[in-house]
Amino acid sequence: MEDEGRLQANGQGGDHQRREDQRLTPLEVWDAYTRNSPVRWAANVKTPLLMLANDKDGAVDFTQGIEYYDTLRRLGKPVVLLEYPGENHGLAKLPNMRDYMERMKEFFDHYLMAEPAPDWLENGIPLSKMQQHIDERLKKDLKPAPAPAPKGGGGGGSGGVPQAPLL
Repeated sequence: MEDEGRLQANGQGGDHQRREDQRLTPLEVWDAYTRNSPVRWAANVKTPLLMLANDKDGAVDFTQGIEYYDTLRRLGKPVVLLEYPGENHGLAKLPNMRDYMERMKEFFDHYLMAEPAPDWLENGIPLSKMQQHIDERLKKDLKPAPAPAPKGGGGGGSGGVPQAPLL
């Protein structure tokens, strides 16, 4: 409903997703448009929500995600918006995929497993610092773990771990 008449980043008008039989404008069928708008039902949201809205999304106009997010925030709902600049409806860049996967895990660990909230969830990350934040997280995650200290008394071998016989 919110994108009627706007030009999306992909160059298509906001009403391009309507079926052929949906040629009426919002003003002609206002009840149907408002009934199907997530913004109308935002006050009913009770579950914490992690949203992904990307600026180059060719399926959903970016401003619709922002409008829903802003509405939920104004209502005091537990919502977090993640944006990966330059990404489409799905994530294509491996660093962004890894970052999103890790943030989903941290989000669910916090809300479902009672883990402490990570700093980004508590305080947010300004969009202007998001890429730097992702790069730092990836560097930290990609550092090799220190090798375990050898156990027991010297002599090479497998450090007390039995070896499977070669067949």
